[in-house]
Parts: sequence; structure tokens; C-alpha cells
Amino acid sequence: MFKVSFFIREKEQELFPMLEPLNFTIHRDHKVVYQGEKYRFIIQPFSVVGRESQGYRAYYNGNPDSFQYLFDHALGCFSPTISGVEYTFHTDKSQSELVKTAVKAKYKKGSVYGLFENQGIGIVIMPTGQVILQVKNRLIKRADLARVMYEIKSVVDMFNPQDFNLFSFMEKEEGVQVS
Repeated sequence: MFKVSFFIREKEQELFPMLEPLNFTIHRDHKVVYQGEKYRFIIQPFSVVGRESQGYRAYYNGNPDSFQYLFDHALGCFSPTISGVEYTFHTDKSQSELVKTAVKAKYKKGSVYGLFENQGIGIVIMPTGQVILQVKNRLIKRADLARVMYEIKSVVDMFNPQDFNLFSFMEKEEGVQVS
């Protein structure tokens, strides 16, 4: 699931009611949720309120282009400052297997076992098989958000490749055996 950190001037008490007409649902646990058929878009404030701006996290489990559209549509008028994009996923592989995958992909090693970097994306490989990918400490323009998310997804695909059978449509339609 993607997690995007951003800052705007509007506090939770002002922002959430403004999002209700856009089909967001306000929840008691300090978040608003937009529910699609196959995805969820959640906005939740940071626990600590800043003096000049309020920090939020947007969680999303769908396509980066769809996220870009929803983010622009719901929050674009507030001129958000995006401070980070993160993606977390779990795999059945061990930490050592994942580290071997990172080394094979020629990702730059960090100072601690399980830390890597690839073209500005920080990679944290946990002993549990969890992988955290982060783009932080740089200004991410709203227009570049989907591109950054796709860059992160390409690293996810390196660790968690999806098997794809190009000829699977033939098996379903014609009953053809392909080996």
C-alpha cells in the first residue's frame, strides 16, 4: 500500500467536511475514506499539529495514475507540499533471499544489513520478509507523483515478480496445452 506524506494549511476540522461532498466518509478515528470498487483512498492527519501547516498521510492501494487523479481532485486546490512516498509489502522470502535479489539488481548497499538505495528510492529489507520502499527528503512535485509511484512499483516488481504466461488466453479459449 502506498503512503504519501503531505502538508497543507487546513486543519482536520476544516478539511474533512470539505471532502464529504466528494464522497469521502468521515470516520471517528480521525480519517476520511474514499472507497472504490477495488481500492481505498484514506487521508489521516499526523498526530502532532504544526503551527503553520498540518501534516497528513494519504494511503492508497491502487494504480498510481488513479491516485494522482484522486489526489489532485480532492486536495489539489489546497496546494499540498509532498514530503515523502512510501510503499510497504510482505513476501514469503527470507531477508537473506531478498538481500541477494537486491545485490543481484546492483542496488547500492547502505551502512546496515538490509538497507539499499536505487535511484533515490530507499529500500529497507526487514528480517520478517517485509520490504519498505521510501522516497523522502526531497521535494516531490504534485505533477510527478504518479511517476515516483511507478518508479517505486518497478522496484517492488524486482523483489516480487508476477508470473505472466503470454499464451494463457489460448488455454482458456481453445483448450490448447502450452508447456
